[in-house]
Amino acid sequence: MATQVISPEEFIAEVNRRLLNHFAYETGMRVFLVPIGASGKTAHGYDWEPKDDTATIGVVAEVTNQVDSEFDVDPHISRPAHP
Repeated sequence: MATQVISPEEFIAEVNRRLLNHFAYETGMRVFLVPIGASGKTAHGYDWEPKDDTATIGVVAEVTNQVDSEFDVDPHISRPAHP
């Protein structure tokens, strides 16, 4: 079965949605495209906050790996996430 292709914006939205359900989620954890305000076509990657928190790093790594394994992210498309 083919893997669904999503935009970087959809990837970020899916990660943030799943972060909320992670057992180690803490208020304020989130990921975003960089630079701030970038679209999927202009983004250089993603970052997270709070930045210097090891719990956040672990939760973000686990969730992004999970989403990355389920979807193919096409960095050449820019498609807003559906609510």
